[in-house]
Amino acid sequence: MKPEFICIGAMKAGTSWLFRRLREHPEFSLPPVKEMHYFDRSSSYPSLNTLAETKLLSRLWMRDYIRTGAKAVFGSLKSRNVRLAKWWMLYYFHNFSDKWYIKLYEMQPGITGDITPGYSILNREDVERIQKVAPRAKLIFLIRNPIERAWSHYRFTEKLGGSIELDNLAGFKAFIDSSRQSLRSDYLRTIDLYLEVFDSSQLILGFYDAIQDQPEALLSGILDHIGAKNTAEHGRVSQVVNRSREVEIPESYRKYLESKYYGELKELSNRYGSYASKWFSRVSDEESDQENGVELSAVVYP
Repeated sequence: MKPEFICIGAMKAGTSWLFRRLREHPEFSLPPVKEMHYFDRSSSYPSLNTLAETKLLSRLWMRDYIRTGAKAVFGSLKSRNVRLAKWWMLYYFHNFSDKWYIKLYEMQPGITGDITPGYSILNREDVERIQKVAPRAKLIFLIRNPIERAWSHYRFTEKLGGSIELDNLAGFKAFIDSSRQSLRSDYLRTIDLYLEVFDSSQLILGFYDAIQDQPEALLSGILDHIGAKNTAEHGRVSQVVNRSREVEIPESYRKYLESKYYGELKELSNRYGSYASKWFSRVSDEESDQENGVELSAVVYP
């Protein structure tokens, strides 16, 4: 049943890296749209929703919609890619439904899946919708130190506005405590919610840190989980995708994040060890992960 896998996030935790690596794999056939945003299309979610309008007639009145869709279709035909042209026709010029969603993936000849970080913030009702539409899908949840993830998210959001505020602690706290950020860093909520709906064998956790430290092990673990052969091109496997310009976090910002995520980091460390224990050691008075002999596994099963 397609899609064979769904990557549920997290945002700024390596999902673009995974998309790029799987597109290089000979067994995979991913659609041209990485983030489908089908299950988080409700306006109640702080997501960029391109699928908010279900009915085609409602979308035809949207500015440049027909032109954008026609450009995708005819561009594919111009390059003699009829299959891709048919995919774009279905994507742009049909009503959205569960059958429509499944058909988009059925048109892919190889292993395929949906990589949408916004799925990490779904409520139970929409997680149940995923289970109804793709009951056998393997789930992948890439997680990053929530302190670093939150800082990266803040930098990304501020960059869209043209500048990064480094001396506005009140504004920073407001962003960090907002639902659009807090939900994306609440890994325990996401994991527990999905495990209430899916079998635990369907979910794997991958650590962002492993993209640099042990990318082959990270990719191999994900491929094994999905059921694909470990024949990816490892020459570029450590290449970080969409890397942001490094900006050192102000001390006041860091202290606020450490206090906010201390409890979650401790619980992640207790549950999963590996890099989560390394994250916790940075904010606690406990010995380092090297001194404790923690094994840094690239992936773990919850």
